[in-house]
Amino acid sequence: MRPPPRFTYPAIAAATALAISAVRLPTPSFWSDEAATVSGSTRTVGELWELVHSLDAVHGVYYTIMGRWFELVPATEGWARIPGLLAVSATAAALVVLVSGFAGRRIGLIAGLLFGLIPQVTWAAIEVRSYSFTMLLAACLGLSFVGAVRSGSRIRWLGYAVLIVVGCLLFVYTVLLVPVHAIMLAAMGTERRTRIRFLCSAGPAVLISAPFVWFVSTQSGQVGWISDLGFPTPIRVARQYADNSSLFVVAAAILVSAAVVVGHEPLRRWSANPYRQLWIFAVAWMAVPTAAILLYSAVSDPIYLDKYLSFTAPGLAIVLALSIHNLTRSVVGVGVCIGLVVASAAPIYLHQRTEHAKLGMDFSDVAALLDAQARPGDCLLLDDTVTWKPGPIRAMTASRPDVFDAMVDVGLGKRGSATGKMWDQNLPPDRVREQIAACEVIWTVSQKDPTLTDRESGIALPPGPQFARHPAFFVPAALGFRLIERWQFNQSQVIKAVRV
Repeated sequence: MRPPPRFTYPAIAAATALAISAVRLPTPSFWSDEAATVSGSTRTVGELWELVHSLDAVHGVYYTIMGRWFELVPATEGWARIPGLLAVSATAAALVVLVSGFAGRRIGLIAGLLFGLIPQVTWAAIEVRSYSFTMLLAACLGLSFVGAVRSGSRIRWLGYAVLIVVGCLLFVYTVLLVPVHAIMLAAMGTERRTRIRFLCSAGPAVLISAPFVWFVSTQSGQVGWISDLGFPTPIRVARQYADNSSLFVVAAAILVSAAVVVGHEPLRRWSANPYRQLWIFAVAWMAVPTAAILLYSAVSDPIYLDKYLSFTAPGLAIVLALSIHNLTRSVVGVGVCIGLVVASAAPIYLHQRTEHAKLGMDFSDVAALLDAQARPGDCLLLDDTVTWKPGPIRAMTASRPDVFDAMVDVGLGKRGSATGKMWDQNLPPDRVREQIAACEVIWTVSQKDPTLTDRESGIALPPGPQFARHPAFFVPAALGFRLIERWQFNQSQVIKAVRV
């Protein structure tokens, strides 16, 4: 039988990853991290430069890319997530090509299919941040490295160096792939000339990237909320690719352990294993960046966060693919093993696609309500006493500027775009009494009150024990406003007030 064209298996993996991750793409509400992307990406070049210079250099390239995207499409939940979705799909295809070069197209296809099932991947595909882009960059960097080693072409080595710099600018942690490739170079038993070319490519690229890495480190205060390493750290590392799904961790552990103990190939006789190079590459891809970040977190400031290591997820897909191949060679057996992965990933996958999957935030619910109910000239008042994390409440208005900017925002202070900050300034109600007094209708966003029902309307609704304590209620009330409607979502409540 004639083999399928070379692009068939990469296309199958890409289409599968696309189909899996595209399910309910616009359903989860925007949350503060995605609001930061919308805020940074919808600024002018000068405003973005000020933000990058003062606060968020690590995401500058990503914001620039997304800014061009938002010039073509609206910054809504569905449209904003398409680039990440496409990046995951392309990564699956690139992974098939990369693995096929070491272990054949069959294992390459298995790796590409498994990649699209990893919870960290299905999460990153619908997260409007750079994580899916870093996965694609990592896969392309691996392809570039292997191509340069095997061809010896100076142009390819130059391309590899350029990709290192680009990757660092996209997300600084990707520079940790360079030692991964150094380990792989040793495992491949390359000639001295090839090792010299690697050093002559990777060395200058790292040196060129070093000033940017240093500059990003001066802005480490923005991740000062990351907790120190401690007793939960091993559990967090074990769940690094599972999006906190213990079930997926157990399934992956079963497959790998079974492959080592009862597999076809002599894993215990390491030198005889035909896929030794690929095993080393995959394990190093996962372990080296993780170990480096854990070490830095132990001796300096804590920077370990599972999502920051999303670019190492392809390594897990390779390990799982090699494990399955070592367990069974039959199509049915492979299908059963992949089915185990599907079953273990299904619960967290379904949760990822619920409305409030992103830390329970409901920015999109509030935006949808105001878009449907508010009228031109209606006022918006944000209660900045909310306690939800991460904050502040001003992140909500940044998430859907098309909705919130259409209202009269009485508490709006200085724009973040004008001050080099991520969020706009929020003025307390007692400082904007005149603006409130000029309103006829006020829509107030506050924190959900569990003692109240989710939907109420009336001539003069009670504020509830929680809202009654806050200036966002009693300042407008003193100016003659009465509450007539209330909507409560997962963590927010929206209250409509009119002048009596």
